[in-house]
Amino acid sequence: MTERPKSAAPWSRLAKAARKVETGAFGKYFRLKELLASTEPKDRRAFRKLFTTYYRLGAAGLTDPFKRRYFELLFACNPVGQEDPYTPLLLNLCRFKMRQGHHALQASFVSKLVSIHDESRPIYDRHVSDFFGLRVPSVAQPTDVRINGFVSILGQIQGHYEEWAADRRFRDLEAVLFRKQ
Repeated sequence: MTERPKSAAPWSRLAKAARKVETGAFGKYFRLKELLASTEPKDRRAFRKLFTTYYRLGAAGLTDPFKRRYFELLFACNPVGQEDPYTPLLLNLCRFKMRQGHHALQASFVSKLVSIHDESRPIYDRHVSDFFGLRVPSVAQPTDVRINGFVSILGQIQGHYEEWAADRRFRDLEAVLFRKQ
């Protein structure tokens, strides 16, 4: 699929997406941030449970060893200031098999791991992929090509977000979102 032009912000599509955000969704996210800031074991357990349901880790076919390692990395992660925090995380996690027995590049979950620590970093999921028309390279490609493609996609998305944040129309969309919270 071809990339949409960076300079043409699709405001009507952004407004439609903003209207679809569930009422109260930000409250759950802010609770995640609060729990993540704590090192108390009970808060870490609560974080893991809420993060798992909020981002649907339980429905992704992930194994328990993957999830254990994922949360170890998440709690130890400090991506602020790193040029590319994604590649080492992806390489660490791609060695784990899925429940179906194959290895998978967990690009979406790694983007969420990084973004929960550094909100300037975009999340990549099927909705973001569909919105921008950007896809992680095919599983037929070597892992390093897929990872490099994914990191490039995140850079493109971040560029869009930075461009939009500088546009006054984005403030109107923010108002729509925050009225729902």
